[in-house]
Amino acid sequence: MQNTLKCPVALIGFMGVGKSTIGKRLAKELQVDFIDTDMQVEQRVNKTISEIFADSGEDYFRELEHAVIDEIFLDAPRVVAIGGGAYCFEKNRKIIESVATSILLQAAPETIFERLKVDQTRPLLMHENKIAEIRNLLTLREASYQLARYCFRTDDGTAFDELVMKIKQTILGNQ
Repeated sequence: MQNTLKCPVALIGFMGVGKSTIGKRLAKELQVDFIDTDMQVEQRVNKTISEIFADSGEDYFRELEHAVIDEIFLDAPRVVAIGGGAYCFEKNRKIIESVATSILLQAAPETIFERLKVDQTRPLLMHENKIAEIRNLLTLREASYQLARYCFRTDDGTAFDELVMKIKQTILGNQ
């Protein structure tokens, strides 16, 4: 097994599955930088995602998100947490799949709900029935998510540190 990362790793999946948490740990373990596309979008316009949605709408947010994805995969190997819906757009998926190892992180709708039920920073979940909206969005995104190269569950009882090691072994053993 190789000891160094040769290409970027793109963590994809629904909001609340653990992309940022696992991504930071994986990047540290691989000794590479960690980037969160949502944070990059926010920094680019000096607004939160909720503010971007409120001020300019989802289409504008998706344009910013695509620009960030187009830029961040030009540099050295790193771990990148991709916004929950970004991989569902073919133009983003083409960039990611052309240069990165895509890893889908999954969790049950009920787990996602529990992780996000008090979170007020998710514009797509600002509905009365959050669990129904989570299920709906997961159904809409499922076909795209299944195109990822590897898949790991974040709600099967495996400790995140152990999961990070499994992901690391998978990536380095298959590059």
